[in-house]
Amino acid sequence: MMIRVDGEENYICVAFNTITGFTYERGHEYELLVKRTTLANPPQDSGKYRYELVRIVSDKENGKA
Repeated sequence: MMIRVDGEENYICVAFNTITGFTYERGHEYELLVKRTTLANPPQDSGKYRYELVRIVSDKENGKA
């Protein structure tokens, strides 16, 4: 999944399961509003951010408007 932080031009890639409260459905294209929290002491096998779903802005099935 590609995400972009407000104020930044570039997108970064994160796994679908890293957004708490969001379940990806195959064949859909989503625009999400998420909250990003910086972790003070992240586990070594994890990223330094936690992502939480605020709301689904849009949900389009591929090939449909």
